[in-house]
Amino acid sequence: MSRIAQVAKLEARSFALDDLVANVRTGKVRLPDFQRRFRWTASDIERLFDSIYRGYPIGTLLFWKRPADEGVVAFGGVEWQVPHVGEALWVIDGQQRITSLTLAVLKELGAAEVDRRFNLFFDPMSEDFKSAATGRGVPDTFLSVSTAFDLSLVLEWTSSRGIAEGLRDRAFALTKRLRDFQVPAYLVETEDEQAVREIFDRMNTFGRRMKRSEVFDALHSAMHVEGVRRLSWVGEVSTELDFGEIDEQQLLYAVLATRGSDVLRDFHKEFDGDEDRAMAFENARAALGRAIAFLRFEASIPHYRLIPHQHLFVALVRFLHLYPHPSPRNRVLLRRWLWRAALIGPNLKGGTTGTLRQTVAAVTDAGEFESVAALLQLASPVAGEPALPDTEKIRLSTADSRITLAALMSLVPRSPFTGEPVGADEIFGVDRTPFPQIFSAQLAGGFAASMSNRILIPEDELDEISPQDALLRAVDTGDSEIGASHLLDSTFTDLAKNLHVERALAWRALQIKEYVHGFVQSRAEWDLVDRASIAELVVDDD
Repeated sequence: MSRIAQVAKLEARSFALDDLVANVRTGKVRLPDFQRRFRWTASDIERLFDSIYRGYPIGTLLFWKRPADEGVVAFGGVEWQVPHVGEALWVIDGQQRITSLTLAVLKELGAAEVDRRFNLFFDPMSEDFKSAATGRGVPDTFLSVSTAFDLSLVLEWTSSRGIAEGLRDRAFALTKRLRDFQVPAYLVETEDEQAVREIFDRMNTFGRRMKRSEVFDALHSAMHVEGVRRLSWVGEVSTELDFGEIDEQQLLYAVLATRGSDVLRDFHKEFDGDEDRAMAFENARAALGRAIAFLRFEASIPHYRLIPHQHLFVALVRFLHLYPHPSPRNRVLLRRWLWRAALIGPNLKGGTTGTLRQTVAAVTDAGEFESVAALLQLASPVAGEPALPDTEKIRLSTADSRITLAALMSLVPRSPFTGEPVGADEIFGVDRTPFPQIFSAQLAGGFAASMSNRILIPEDELDEISPQDALLRAVDTGDSEIGASHLLDSTFTDLAKNLHVERALAWRALQIKEYVHGFVQSRAEWDLVDRASIAELVVDDD
């Protein structure tokens, strides 16, 4: 019979915003490890403060009352040291609101310098709030919310800027409303950690407001144990290997894949205890490291963002968990499967989800070759070989573009400034488009948005030079290896220097297409037989 989680006491009270923020600053309010990352946008923060200014409710907070050790706390990417607290308030629900309130009003924490979302201003004329992250400039007549939280600073601000009387009144009203605003809250007192987890789970799954990976972390990561094992810990191996930051949904699949073939199963009661949970996270991290090594050094996929389809990644993690040291022959077959499946894409019943389920389920404990053979069978084309990737338009959201970029990275592009190889994470480890256009649309014509009009170098190398000058420098260095690493040959150089830019880009587009298609064909090896190694075919007669 399952144990019923119990709450010893539930207390209702309210906090003045001034007191709530002070409690966060002094460490009385803490965030447990199961809390998700800060996800609010600048607009969400603006709406929160607009609600406070207008006297609208902002929802009820929920805290778990229990001791907290001395240490470093982190809210929204800002960290500071706090002392031991005998009766701390651990946030069960309300993290996004508490983080926004604290970091926007406490200037001393320097949050506005770390994240522009928290650099918030009030326009007395329109009585609207504006984050520095949503616009290029903030007029001098806008009042910083961190200033508004201190009446003496507001007096100084209105005096130094000659603010009209009516607008001064609105600024003073903001200060009063900020400091006096009452935030309702419930305080849970219990020694039963499972009760807290269930409250958190119910509050954040009703209405499906959280991702599955966030709910998983909430249920299965320890709250107070040093060296806590959670999904982000599993993913650290990827950043350590310069393979990029892996999406937490994929990390969840990785953990589940090492424990069973159905990665879409209900995980609420996944583990039997702490030891089982710790082992699962460690196994997933180890398998993830092996998968990354295989992708980088054998499959020529140098970065997480260049994996054509994510079901390939999850199945590979499962395979290398069950068979951590595949035979040389099976490694070759595994590479063939990956590139064939990359070209075919999600082609099984049920679309992307169905392909994920069936591909991962193909990897079993029946045997190493048997699993590879099952994967290859799933990647068999229905009629002839699948179409080769379109190498023209480049969008990282498409499999064709990821395949194209992985192929071009195999050339080991070199910096035209230093001559040194460029790391994949230097280019793809940024949120924005990592490879700007070289020539203007007017010069490039129909090739303006194509890969032939781009160069794979880190964007920070373009701070003081245009992409066009960077490309010309690459072909003018006299080092033919630099030009070759970007598929820039003498024909391209001659055409570009004579201002035949569109013809030069058309020529380079052909070189890119030929290289990428040859790269893919050499790894998919459609024309070769996928039999097991001779050693595996030998029958034991004993």
